Amino acid sequence: MRILIIQIRKSWRRALTSSHGRTLPTGFGAPTPVHGGEDADGHALFGSNARAYLLNLRRCCIAVRASLLVIFGLCSASWVYADWAEQEVSWRCDERAGTFSLRPVVDTSSGPKVELLPGFVKVAGGHHSEPPYTTTVICRLPGADVKAEIYARAETYQLTLWLNKTAVFENELLNSGLGFEPVLYQLDIASHGKDLAARVTACFGNWSWDSNYERGTCKAVGKP
Repeated sequence: MRILIIQIRKSWRRALTSSHGRTLPTGFGAPTPVHGGEDADGHALFGSNARAYLLNLRRCCIAVRASLLVIFGLCSASWVYADWAEQEVSWRCDERAGTFSLRPVVDTSSGPKVELLPGFVKVAGGHHSEPPYTTTVICRLPGADVKAEIYARAETYQLTLWLNKTAVFENELLNSGLGFEPVLYQLDIASHGKDLAARVTACFGNWSWDSNYERGTCKAVGKP
């Protein structure tokens, strides 16, 4: 791009240079004289002078066209390559392993992405073009019944979750927004028998272009 701009500036300089050893001010640096044709008495030849002016006019047109192309290209690049990020939610119920999990999914135009993990299912809805939708998941683990309702609307997700009919989360914001307040983005419930209490681990944080979810914090929540 820098080389192209330098070439345009040179074109303007050549275009604004006269054919009699004089130059018009260009604003791009020191002018460079260009001598036209002269006869034996030192008078400028009309044909040579006319050809020089026509050549200068053509150079001006080329310089203007090149400048417009550069401006249009820069504007088009800013429109086409605007960054965007789309956040979603996925879930997995593994009754044999005794686990229920929620994980974030983030798709971006460039930069870090959070891919859909094997065995996980994306929550329906959530896109601006889709109507609101509630996904209900019932996961029966050894010694624990999990029921999760995930409400999705316009890339915003809310979680209501019960463990053994006891509410653990109610309308909890789930992997939504790029704000400053941390939100729930990851959840794990593990239960391995009636004699063992279910373990619930929740992670809170915000996705960002530079750190992904690396700054999130995880903690144990209530164990019904």
